[in-house]
Amino acid sequence: MNDFQTLQDLWQQQKPVLKQEPRVIIQKAMAEQQAFKFRQKSTMLILSVTVGILIWYFMFYLGLSNSAIQLSAALMIGSILCRVCVEMISHWQLHQIDFTQSLKDYIHQFTRFYTFRIRINFFFTPLTMLLYSYGFIHLLPSLKAHVTEGWYWYILISGLGFLLGFLLFLYWYVKREMLILQEMKAVEESIEKN
Repeated sequence: MNDFQTLQDLWQQQKPVLKQEPRVIIQKAMAEQQAFKFRQKSTMLILSVTVGILIWYFMFYLGLSNSAIQLSAALMIGSILCRVCVEMISHWQLHQIDFTQSLKDYIHQFTRFYTFRIRINFFFTPLTMLLYSYGFIHLLPSLKAHVTEGWYWYILISGLGFLLGFLLFLYWYVKREMLILQEMKAVEESIEKN
């Protein structure tokens, strides 16, 4: 009887392999997947509208006769279009995740997806921001010649404010995605142990 009690005590002292039930993990992952799809569609829409506004602005207000304006427009619009394409690829990859597979495979796919997202946010996003910023900075002298001084200062201050705000948002967003990736890796490791 004493051996049974010792065995039962040892059993009770075991740490659970998963901190949550598999059903709860899948529900949480599916909810995150749906929320991410919405955020991603919103991002693509906002970036596409931005491209449309930039094209409209360059065509109708500044014209494209000046080579400095042409280069600036190409860099700014091109960098945003590249980002939209990357978001579309990412969106396609997210749709490829099959929640009907085993928990292990589902978590593995989700982890791979977020690893891809981290790579995008650490390498591709700074590159597109640099190209966009270079285009914006390259555009400033031409803008000064074509707009009033007050409008020029408004564009300059709002452009720098946007850049600062975007960098803060990007920091928060990457940090959030890294936490999700860390959670998924922890779940994946605990499943691997089984």
